[in-house]
Amino acid sequence: MNLLAAFFISYFFHLGIIWFSKKKRLFLDDQEKRQKVHTRIVPRIGGLGIFLACVLVVDDPFGRKLLIAAVPAFLAGFFEDLLSNISPKIRLAVISLSGVLAIALLNAVVIDFEFAQIPWPLAAAFTLLMISGITNAINIIDGLNGLASGFSILALVFFSLAAYTAGDSSLALLFCKFGLATLAFFVLNFPKPYIFLGDSGAYLLGFTVVISGISLIMRNPAISSYFPFLVLFYPVFEVLFSMHRRYRKGVPMMSPDKLHFHTLLFKRTALSNSASTALLLAANGILCVIGLLFLRQSWVQIALVLAFIGIYTSAYRSLVRFKTRRVTEGTKRSPSPRVS
Repeated sequence: MNLLAAFFISYFFHLGIIWFSKKKRLFLDDQEKRQKVHTRIVPRIGGLGIFLACVLVVDDPFGRKLLIAAVPAFLAGFFEDLLSNISPKIRLAVISLSGVLAIALLNAVVIDFEFAQIPWPLAAAFTLLMISGITNAINIIDGLNGLASGFSILALVFFSLAAYTAGDSSLALLFCKFGLATLAFFVLNFPKPYIFLGDSGAYLLGFTVVISGISLIMRNPAISSYFPFLVLFYPVFEVLFSMHRRYRKGVPMMSPDKLHFHTLLFKRTALSNSASTALLLAANGILCVIGLLFLRQSWVQIALVLAFIGIYTSAYRSLVRFKTRRVTEGTKRSPSPRVS
């Protein structure tokens, strides 16, 4: 019953948020952003519905502590959605505060890398960097209908399956509640968007999935420490690759642009917005299925990460050669300048 409640409470919260935002002209995504690919004016406060639903349906101590830790990250995005002028450095600092709370309340520190263990202070610093980085990375891929939320649902599903396989049913149930609350948003965002995640939703989901992954291997040491890394690797590598190509072009590494993989896939092929999302989610789903089948074999997880890097970079180089969307409809393909 709680699982169904997670979906329906979230769904009706989102319907109310859509109505309120349009009536009061608040939280509407009517700004001009370099990385935008949509043209309609849509409320951008989907994170609020997910957060409120989780507050109501999550009833175990571990889940409540996770939500408490998530509050600063959520609020950093919420006020950015409201004011649109919060400095990226301030947002990063507030997200880091959520990471500190996660370490303090949940002891969410990755120490054991199977092949080596690192001292707690160094592990805590690395974990804090990882939490902040992945939280921001989910925001980076929030550029197509359903991509960030769909990816987060995918991650929570596979984390839940891994926890269930390891006999940790309470953790599996918690991940299902988070996933179903997010699914209610997803059906209102994909394929046609009636509401967007906004920074509040992207930060909330980013923080939730990274802490879920850390919690999974903390509580179940039989699971490979690299499995959560594999599941979450797409947004991580998107950020690292984007920083690399910007550095090569001599522009600020954190500046926004329209050269992310998902943007190129949509702009330079004949795929629609929703079809681009579906393809990316399917590709990541296949990777996660293989990882789940070899849940305890770290060498397989590492091999899959390396395979992902090879496929991603090869596909990216192919995409940047196209200047027209109709590449699958027989039009001539023209080379474009290298950006990677």
